[in-house]
Amino acid sequence: MEACIKVEHLYKKIKNFRLENISFLLESGYVLGLIGRNGAGKTTLINTILGLWTPDQGSVEIAGLDRVKDEIRAKNEIAFVTDECLFPLEMTPYSIGKIFGKVYDAFDYEHYKKLCERFRLPMHKRLQRMSKGMVIRLQLAFAFSRRVKLYIFDEPSAGLDPVFRKELVDLIFDLTYDGDKSVIFSTHLTDELDRIADYILFLEEGKQKLFEQKEELVSRYKLIRGSEEQIEEFAEKIIGKKTTPNSCEALIKMENQNKQSDIINYNIESNDIFASGSRPLITTPTIEDIMYYFIKGV
Repeated sequence: MEACIKVEHLYKKIKNFRLENISFLLESGYVLGLIGRNGAGKTTLINTILGLWTPDQGSVEIAGLDRVKDEIRAKNEIAFVTDECLFPLEMTPYSIGKIFGKVYDAFDYEHYKKLCERFRLPMHKRLQRMSKGMVIRLQLAFAFSRRVKLYIFDEPSAGLDPVFRKELVDLIFDLTYDGDKSVIFSTHLTDELDRIADYILFLEEGKQKLFEQKEELVSRYKLIRGSEEQIEEFAEKIIGKKTTPNSCEALIKMENQNKQSDIINYNIESNDIFASGSRPLITTPTIEDIMYYFIKGV
């Protein structure tokens, strides 16, 4: 399977912020969840992929096309949606489809009309009279009507109601089903990534904390909750920890990601702290848990 997007040793400095040594490869047919705090570098990375900024070092390839050397062809393989309106507010869904649809070679106007109807968008209502959620749905309808290799969604769920957010997840599943297209999904609503992401790219202060397949990620790490004494038995494995007056919770990295029981067996053999019958609770973390404890630390 070919690479949809390939980023190698990417560096980009914007004023006092620097994106440092970002590298990842996403094959066609997969969804990449892009996570990190505000100011972590997500927007800088997206803008560099879009070609709005040129890398200081490193490279970006879209479907085998260098983002700098093959700028026009690479740009035509990307559809982008953000929570801010990219179209003139005095336009209507009808005029946007007719005018902006002609800018792109691979725009399906009939599919666009069907999506506008499905999303309950009045074709002749000006965007300036629409709610934020309607404008985002309009941008999604336009993006989904383009036949490209890479779709980038930057906080698209911010103005959407819960019902449509679920529909968006279904649309993304349908989009990547044929294995020919990929999605980069940047969001603060990490519960969505628990459902749709195949890979996770985690940025913090401009640096790449991790890039990993989601299923491997959630199996490699575990949440453990118990007394502080019990948690300290895993000191060498702890990524991050939170202590309250009555309990302690920590994210730990497993040596053997396939066997949760190895954690308990390890402690029983090394120190009989479970003699009283009290054992810590071990659960599978969410993407939000992993992000929180990586940032919090010990």
